[in-house]
Parts: sequence; structure tokens; C-alpha cells
Amino acid sequence: MNEKEEKLYIQGETEALKKMITHCQTKLQAFGVELSSDEKFSHERIEAIGLLRMLCDEMGDNDWEDDLHLSDIIQKHLVKDVPKMFMAHIGKWRDSDIFASSENEDDLKAFTEWVGANRNGG
Repeated sequence: MNEKEEKLYIQGETEALKKMITHCQTKLQAFGVELSSDEKFSHERIEAIGLLRMLCDEMGDNDWEDDLHLSDIIQKHLVKDVPKMFMAHIGKWRDSDIFASSENEDDLKAFTEWVGANRNGG
């Protein structure tokens, strides 16, 4: 197994274990067992990390550890490419019915200008 395959294997195993933890916590709550604040927070974090992994896989990069602060994940591995992504889709949006009214056209223009200004992180 090469390094990339091993990393993917570990990620898959980690996700499976997280899903088992989430399942167990859900079952415990269904049986009336009260979870502590730490346990509830842990459950929410597991779900958030799973969602961020999917989003980063699709729109960012997954080159981060699961214990990284959530805001760092969002800012450094997901949001950094959002302006580029929006710029790629502006032409498609312009041709759609969503911007049929002049009010929506003004919104598109303002949004396009904002994305252009923030394209390089500034």
C-alpha cells in the first residue's frame, strides 16, 4: 500500500468509527440516557468534521487533521477558493432565470464586483 492509499484507508476507517460513535450516541439518547455537554459537543464536532470533509473534497482541499480548529478548516481549506468558484459560475448564473428582474441583475453585478475584489484573498 502506497502512502496515498494508506492515507485514504485511514480516512475511511476514521469516518467509519465516527459514524459508529454517532450511532451509539443517538441510540443512547433514544433510550433516555442524558449525554454530558462534552459528549454533545463531541457528537456535533464529529458531524461537522464529516460535512467539512465532504465540502472540502468537492470545493477545497482535505489536507488537514481532524483536530484542527473548525474556523481554520473553513478559512484555510474551504473558503479560500470560494471566490474563484463563484467567478467560474457567474456566466451560467447570468443566463439563468434567477436574474430575470433588474433588482436581481443589480444583485448579480454587486456580487460579481465583490467576488472580483476578493478573488485573491483581499
